[in-house]
Amino acid sequence: AGVCVAVIVFAPLVWLKLSSKARERLFAYLWLSGSAERMDRSTRTKKELLLADASLHGRVLDLGSGEGVNLRYLCGKSAPEVNEVVCIEPNSSLLEHLRSAAARAERDASNYGLDVRVTVFHGTLDDYEMQHGPACAHSFDCVTLFFVLCSVPGLEDTLSSLSRLLRRSECSRVVFMEHVGASKAHIRFAQRAVQPVWDLIGAGCQLCRDTGSVLARTGAETGAWDMKDIPRPGHDLVFGGGLVPCVYGYACGPETHDSLR
Repeated sequence: AGVCVAVIVFAPLVWLKLSSKARERLFAYLWLSGSAERMDRSTRTKKELLLADASLHGRVLDLGSGEGVNLRYLCGKSAPEVNEVVCIEPNSSLLEHLRSAAARAERDASNYGLDVRVTVFHGTLDDYEMQHGPACAHSFDCVTLFFVLCSVPGLEDTLSSLSRLLRRSECSRVVFMEHVGASKAHIRFAQRAVQPVWDLIGAGCQLCRDTGSVLARTGAETGAWDMKDIPRPGHDLVFGGGLVPCVYGYACGPETHDSLR
């Protein structure tokens, strides 16, 4: 009986540990079951203020678009100067929802007399670069990053890729809202303790990344964006009772300055 209980308890965990596709599907299920909308509700006001301040325009790359909940902020009435949004999403279990959201965003923009194209690319940022080749270099006016840099396999490599795609202009924008490692030692300890379990359901999400520092360093090394200060974890936007603090703001293209919260 004990062996049967052990199999029942541990077999699903082993399956999740060994199968990336299983983890992908489980994350999509949890995300679509209400997590996405709850997170959006808790960050909506900050997103609206941030994106209005950043003045999105032109061609926008949205990395890790998920099911498309953020499209309501990235084009149409919320961002009338945007004429195209390219959504990059690797999770195949979210694509149907994302494509529906993209079509809805185009219709909503049209209702306001705006001509906006929203396209969906299934794959990673590396896949996008490989498929489009040199033609995609410096082809985006803005990049939006909402709770995605925690889960990319290589943070530095991803930001380097984004630096190649972003147009070299003082009007360019990199808008970000990311959860990060806590600055307080006891909270970071708790994040590290939770991480092994989170690895099974979090789609690669890393709780202790110092994303703000890497963003600032990559901008300085590549010259693609300018951040005069390293964003620090804020206390006005947290999740899990303070277990998951966040940084948010935007960086501008070279020869100008950023706006950080």
